[in-house]
Amino acid sequence: MRGNVPRGNYRQPETSDILPNMETPTGIDPVQQHRERLEHRVAGWSARLRRMGLNDVVGALLDAAEPFGPLGAQMLWVAQPALGLFMAADEVDGLARVLDDPLGVAWLREGLSGAFQLRRIAAYNSVPLTVGEAVESDRTIHVSMGSSAVRDISTISAVASSELLYYFAERAALGDRPPLVTLSDPVTLTLALNTVRRAFKARNVMNKYRTTMVRWYPQGPLSMAYAAGAGAAMLDEEVSTNLLIGRFGPELMLIAESALRYDRFLIAQSDQIDGQAVAYAVSDAPLIGEELYAGGAYLFRSPLYIGGAVTQDVMRYIVIALIIGLVVLASLGTRF
Repeated sequence: MRGNVPRGNYRQPETSDILPNMETPTGIDPVQQHRERLEHRVAGWSARLRRMGLNDVVGALLDAAEPFGPLGAQMLWVAQPALGLFMAADEVDGLARVLDDPLGVAWLREGLSGAFQLRRIAAYNSVPLTVGEAVESDRTIHVSMGSSAVRDISTISAVASSELLYYFAERAALGDRPPLVTLSDPVTLTLALNTVRRAFKARNVMNKYRTTMVRWYPQGPLSMAYAAGAGAAMLDEEVSTNLLIGRFGPELMLIAESALRYDRFLIAQSDQIDGQAVAYAVSDAPLIGEELYAGGAYLFRSPLYIGGAVTQDVMRYIVIALIIGLVVLASLGTRF
């Protein structure tokens, strides 16, 4: 038989000839296949969570647990025999493979909770439109960080204020008018300069960046010099939108007076009680207390920020419930 094969026509058998049915199809994402199979069940879970009002809570928990997705996948595979009593084994395996995928937890969170409906905060809801109008009308945006300092108990306020400053500076970079930033702490001056620089770099307009956009005025509690300097700068630069956030005392009234007199939009907040009282009275849309720290969730819509904002609200409700429960128990004569 070997001699009957014409020389030159013999071909070595290939793997595809021997095992034609074992080829792996190309262009098919196995994780995507598992997602498609799970969509119906995830939709059912989402509907039940929404009826119970737990969709946002579950979304926040999944956001926090996203780094542990592979660990959750391993736990599902270990518990697959027991879970098989409640759902098909291939669905358990598919859910585990989804969690093992880097984007799997994000997909599951979106499917279960959908878009987060955050608690309405008037100040943040008004910011996009107000900033857009300022840029289009060629007017200056003013952000004041007060006496927030990156070295004491107001460090958190300084960092949170810098996040909002980045949002305002990035939008202002699209226009011809540079933003105006005022503060009274020399260390925070460096933070503000770097934040504005990053915002302009993100918009690729570094040629517009100037260090004079950020202004330092004498510091100190109840700094009248700072209040006078910031108020005068607001008038000189034709400011149309003012954001006063961070650490302020009663001197906030002096800064806000310039905005009120010339009918300029004002959002104010303070981490001090006396400053917050003034801010609430003079603001067009006040921020109250820790609402400052939720700015990233409302303005940037980052999943990490959204999870933090939802967690703050959940913890607030838990504390309120504990206080009410303790008051009720105390009124009933319970001794602790």
